[in-house]
Amino acid sequence: MQTDWDPYIKAWIEKTRGQKEKNTSLAERACQQAKAMARVLGKEFGARKVYLFGSLLYPERFLPGSDIDLAVEGVSPDVFLKAECRMEALTDFPFDLVDLREASPSFAKAIRSEGKVLYAAEQGQ
Repeated sequence: MQTDWDPYIKAWIEKTRGQKEKNTSLAERACQQAKAMARVLGKEFGARKVYLFGSLLYPERFLPGSDIDLAVEGVSPDVFLKAECRMEALTDFPFDLVDLREASPSFAKAIRSEGKVLYAAEQGQ
């Protein structure tokens, strides 16, 4: 039995499906950029480890307006700002770059345990 609402429900379902596909594509592009950023942080700025954390770990939560969250170990304070500037050239997404030395112990612990390692110097990724 068709109701007066059926066309609206169908349109909403199609719109939602289309938005999910766009968000998935957006998350994939952000993930590729995050990986490129991690490699540069390791190769050019001496990062020992680069972690991905935040919404990009869960692509279904990565929405328009979301940012890329990266945390680093081993980048010298002398070049940290330079590294942030270099990251701006590698992405068109907003991003946060966290120096784990400067993070609170509980935040750093959460990133290390729940984040995903995108670069590790010992692995030469």
